[in-house]
Amino acid sequence: MAKLSLTPLAEVAAESTAGGTSRRFSPDGYSLWIEVLDLESGGGLTWAPADGDEAVYVVAGEADVTEFGPDGRRSACCPTGGAVIVEQGARAALTSVGRGQLVRFGSTDPVGVYGHGVNVFGPRGWGFSGDPAGTHATWFSDSTWESTPLTLLRVERDTPRQGPAHHHSQDEIIYLLDGSISLGSLEAEPGAILCIPANVRYRITAGPVGYRFLNYRSGPAAQVYERDSAPQLENVAARDGHLTDDRIL
Repeated sequence: MAKLSLTPLAEVAAESTAGGTSRRFSPDGYSLWIEVLDLESGGGLTWAPADGDEAVYVVAGEADVTEFGPDGRRSACCPTGGAVIVEQGARAALTSVGRGQLVRFGSTDPVGVYGHGVNVFGPRGWGFSGDPAGTHATWFSDSTWESTPLTLLRVERDTPRQGPAHHHSQDEIIYLLDGSISLGSLEAEPGAILCIPANVRYRITAGPVGYRFLNYRSGPAAQVYERDSAPQLENVAARDGHLTDDRIL
C-alpha cells in the first residue's frame, strides 16, 4: 500500500519528449501520476480517445489547444495560470507558444467515461472559494461536472498558518509552485511532489510567506476533519464558493 511521500522534482529523471523535456512521477502502487514538462516553442502533447481524463496547468508561457470533435475543430490559447481539462474519449492537441512549463496530471485507474470534450480555463478558473483564515482556492474542475470526475484546484495563501488535520476519500497529488509547507516532519519547497493516499490524515502548515500549490484528484472526494465527523463533499458549492467560469474553450 502506498504511503504519504514527498519527492523533490529535481530527483525525478528528465526524459526527452516532443519539443522539450519531461519529468513524470508516481510512487509504486499509487493510482495517480504527475508530469512536469519544460517545452520549447512548438513542443506539445496529443490525446487520443483511449486516454483517460487528464488535467494540464500552464505554469509559464502559453499553450494553443485544439479539440478535434465530431463537428470539427475548436481552438483556443491557454495563458499562464490557466488550465486544460481533457475528458476521456477526446481527441486533442496542445502546442507551446514560445518556451513554457506545464504540469500534467492523470490516473492509472479508469473511473468511467463521463464525456469526451476539452475545456480550457483562464487563471480565474471555473469557480472560487475562500475562508476567513485567508486560504483561497481556484477550481478548474471540482468533480461535480457531468462530463468529468476529476478535481483540479490551485490553493494559495500569503501568510503563515497551521491548517486543521483532515483526510480525503480519494488519493491526491499536491505540487508546490511557490512558498513552503510542512506536513509533520516533511518540509516542502517549490517543485515538491506530495502524494497523499486516501484516508491518510495530515495537516498543512504554511511557511513564512505562505504557499501556492496545485491539488489533483481523479474522482469525487469527501473531506473529513474530526475523525468521527460526517464527510463533507469537496466542491465549489460545499465550500460556499461561487462560479467564475473563466472559460476560454
